[in-house]
Amino acid sequence: MVDGVGANDLRNLTVQVLIPFRGPLGFLREAVDSVRNSTGVATSVLVIDDRTENLGKPDFLDDSEYVFAGGVGIARALQLSKSHLSHSHVAILAGDDLADRQRFAVQLNALVATNSELCLCRMLKFGGTSRAIPSLSGEISGDVFLNEFLLLGPYGADGTALMTRNYFTDHYLLDPGDPFADWVLALETYPQTRISLVDQKLYMYRQHSGQVTRNYRDPWSQSGVMDRWARLCSHLDLAVGDEQVMQIVAAPWYRAKATKENLAKAIHLLGDINRSVRGKTSNQELIASLEGVILRRIIFRVTPSNFFFIFKELKSLRIPYVRTKFFSESLRVLRDLIKQVGFRPRLIYPENP
Repeated sequence: MVDGVGANDLRNLTVQVLIPFRGPLGFLREAVDSVRNSTGVATSVLVIDDRTENLGKPDFLDDSEYVFAGGVGIARALQLSKSHLSHSHVAILAGDDLADRQRFAVQLNALVATNSELCLCRMLKFGGTSRAIPSLSGEISGDVFLNEFLLLGPYGADGTALMTRNYFTDHYLLDPGDPFADWVLALETYPQTRISLVDQKLYMYRQHSGQVTRNYRDPWSQSGVMDRWARLCSHLDLAVGDEQVMQIVAAPWYRAKATKENLAKAIHLLGDINRSVRGKTSNQELIASLEGVILRRIIFRVTPSNFFFIFKELKSLRIPYVRTKFFSESLRVLRDLIKQVGFRPRLIYPENP
């Protein structure tokens, strides 16, 4: 607990919300307003301006604290904010996203009640027609955080965190040269962190054409992700695989071609992750949503030429949800693929599992 504060008594606490931005100002105004409209706990706003040109503090910020970072990048901009902290708890909100009115109160209450250092919530995406980098915080339901989630994508490394000031200053160290720095941070520090998870969509993630994450194309070999991902696999007694296996399991937005050997390794690693989670929780809602995520990872790799191979590998996993949903989901994907390449192969469907 925070000294002298009960789980439901947040009156003496303030959450300092860090809002790094590069533009546009219209999105920033909406982000700041969403914090000002928060209920249940006091908040203060610290805006970190990472535009390259110093155009001054926007008028609509009024008495909100403002720091000009000068185009140093979001990682360094957040580091710069550490010398401007004035409250016991810190939350991050990207300058183009929104916070639910109850986000900070719900997360702070969960953090204090569980004596955690960090609290994550689920995410709701809005404002776009195509899918950006997926985050499991919008997909997995349940109020238990397990380290296996980190193997399936940048879970929790997406801005939904509310944390103690000490945790932020001591552990929130992003490598400015690594485009996957937030995920590297999560893989490195979350397994040693007391984390609470709120099963509510309290973070609103705006999808738009100017997102930096839409332009990620850097190879894993130039990032710290692969090394830390492999270490976490080993720590959890799971087969590691290579970089291509990791992409299939954790990075489905990369459409790199996969050999059948690596597809099989990835599918069985997904099965091992599922079994590991089942061994740690009896929460059926969490298990069902996790298996839905596993199914989508596999569907991302379905093509007319590997459909039957993937089905054969799936049958050996003995994951009922994935096996029973595979046909309806994958056949829709196959239809789209067939339309794209302009031919209609003869498909002989195996018997239902």
